[in-house]
Amino acid sequence: RSRVLHKKMKQGINENLAKIFGGRVFSRFSEELWERSPAIWRELDSPLQISTDEIAEMLKFQIWRQDDLRLAIDGEEIDLSKMLDARGFIQPSDALRAFKEGSTLILRNFDRRHSSARDICDKIETLLGHAVMANLYATPRASQGFSLHQDFHDVFVWQLSGSKLWKVHSQKSLPSSVSKTYPQTVLDAGPIVLETELTSGDVLYIPRGCHHAAAAGDRESVHLTIGVHTTKWIDLLHVLLEQLEVGNEVLRRSL
Repeated sequence: RSRVLHKKMKQGINENLAKIFGGRVFSRFSEELWERSPAIWRELDSPLQISTDEIAEMLKFQIWRQDDLRLAIDGEEIDLSKMLDARGFIQPSDALRAFKEGSTLILRNFDRRHSSARDICDKIETLLGHAVMANLYATPRASQGFSLHQDFHDVFVWQLSGSKLWKVHSQKSLPSSVSKTYPQTVLDAGPIVLETELTSGDVLYIPRGCHHAAAAGDRESVHLTIGVHTTKWIDLLHVLLEQLEVGNEVLRRSL
């Protein structure tokens, strides 16, 4: 039975991706939107079904280390070191209490724990040719986790349940990896170009470098953030320089 259900879920994922990436749509996405402009697709079937109760069960019956979870509320990240037991594992009761008190719960690398999340990541990796991973976000109603910020990778936000209000700013330029070391401010953001509410089945694409912020509506919100970690020209140059250095002693000498 579980194999049949998994097969149906996988078929549904492929059909949804065809709506986004197939044929002319994918051509338009790659030529006009990719790395440039945010976009929305409405009322697609959810790639996976998971409730906050099921998330709570996962927390209770799986092992979670400090790197596996994040908690944030009103722009501030919560220190998880105080939630560790004697073995160094997150205590589920503490994480769930923080969620009930308004914190957004982020399950990192969710594709490693859920087969449907892994399926959709694999498909997007094949389509785009870049590494893909997924985090699951659960936000209590009328709450906000992170404040205005930009990501250094492209993301697809797939709303699974509830609703979330999003504000996305224009991209001033593709962010440099060096800029990760500098603090971000509101002054770094361009004007708002998209302000919308995502409900179950909606997908939002946010290019890297576009500042954004989101808050849950009048119900608990669960969404999957699919991060696309691109291989860039600068990455290729780093590899070429390292290979050149191996065969050229001059490059290994001090200036």
